[in-house]
Amino acid sequence: MKKLREQALVLRLTVDEKLSDDLIRLLVCPLAAGKDEFKDETGDWEAESEVLVGPGNYKKVMGITEDLAEKYPWEMLKEGQVFLSGRFGVRGDEKSPSGFTVGSEERNFLRIDDIVRKRIKKLYFDALEGGGKPCRKE
Repeated sequence: MKKLREQALVLRLTVDEKLSDDLIRLLVCPLAAGKDEFKDETGDWEAESEVLVGPGNYKKVMGITEDLAEKYPWEMLKEGQVFLSGRFGVRGDEKSPSGFTVGSEERNFLRIDDIVRKRIKKLYFDALEGGGKPCRKE
């Protein structure tokens, strides 16, 4: 995991499953190489890997900065939460950003599962309206 954090400027972290009170499986995706900007689209990320974390190491593994440690206690981590961690900036409002930029001087940590849900909901309704590509050809 340390190598992954050093190589990737930005990581996408998903709380995949709470295995017990003191063990969570994270899905970790590094930002695809060569990206200067991203929006959390499918092509923005490389292959995911699984990492197990506990209360003693989750902040370090997830890259939660000391100033945000109180905002993200172990007990608040729930399945389905998605975070960005690393050297990135936010374009627009942090609660509803228009995108993200790569290479901020400071390390950042941001919860983005609301953004992910909005994107998934939009894809779903686009598919219902026939605006998306069909799943198969007839």
